[in-house]
Amino acid sequence: MSEKLIMERTAVGELKSRALAALSEEVESLETRSLGDGAGRFWLISDSHEGSGKGTELYLEFPTSEDGTPPTLATSVELYTEGRAVFSGVWETEARIGAEVLEPVGAWENVCVDFADAYAFFERSIPLVGGRLFSRRILFAYNESLLLVVDELVPNLPERSDPAPRSLESRLTVAEDARVRREEDSREITFFDGTTSTSASKALARLFPLALPEWREDRTRGEFNFNAETGTITRSLLESSACVVSPLVVDLNSYRAARPCTWRPLTVGERMEPAPRDSAVGYKLQLGAEQYVLYVSTSVDSAIRSILSRNLLSDFMFGKFLATSGVRPIVDVEVLGE
Repeated sequence: MSEKLIMERTAVGELKSRALAALSEEVESLETRSLGDGAGRFWLISDSHEGSGKGTELYLEFPTSEDGTPPTLATSVELYTEGRAVFSGVWETEARIGAEVLEPVGAWENVCVDFADAYAFFERSIPLVGGRLFSRRILFAYNESLLLVVDELVPNLPERSDPAPRSLESRLTVAEDARVRREEDSREITFFDGTTSTSASKALARLFPLALPEWREDRTRGEFNFNAETGTITRSLLESSACVVSPLVVDLNSYRAARPCTWRPLTVGERMEPAPRDSAVGYKLQLGAEQYVLYVSTSVDSAIRSILSRNLLSDFMFGKFLATSGVRPIVDVEVLGE
């Protein structure tokens, strides 16, 4: 990746100001929680009304160029929670198949946008060289205080049977005054609001890379690290299956930070058999007593599949697992064309 992009920082609040200025031209009032501009370039994802200074605010910019095609997959991001900056600057992403870096050959497009009372969800995709596709799904479940980012690399059809390794690597720029702790044994990263990342400081957010093994001793599929020198968090994932699905969960409930957490992959069922990763992937995240389930279809064909005994005909589903009733979807996106 470009070292220039990795090191580039902007003043905290610069993206927020530009995004609000652009969004104010789209609507008469910004007394709303989440919205995007008509071109899909600027986005505000928030669980509180803009300007309240409370809760969480996520600002995103999907850059473009004169011909509409951005030179890279890099975007800009600012994330605030409880009035403190968590991320601010470049959000750089690189997709590879084998040794080939996949560059964009078109513009970002909206695939799905759904802003509801309980959540904000949108998906954007961009074509890559050689008929590949990169997509990014953003979900903010307001009532759960959970932000979910799911990146996906989709190869062209002939490459679905090609065993060449595929990878996604993403680097997020941490806000300059953020306090970060990387756990030594588990792949968990925590942000604090104190001057030092000690147990006495209040936790603002915890990050979980669901597609990677929980324990750092298993380095076979990628890594999730914080580099204090560059001020970046790196998330890399290597796959041999057809698609690369790389989910990141940001828990923004400070009261949950002291509770035990764990995550693991789930078996997805299809026709009474385990579905291959080329068809679908699933994960479960446990935060104290609360359990959450993610399902993503990676197949070119639609099919009824099951996860934790719940049948799905979906492209994407994120929900909560309840002992009394099983999986209760928060967001359930049907397969396009169904």
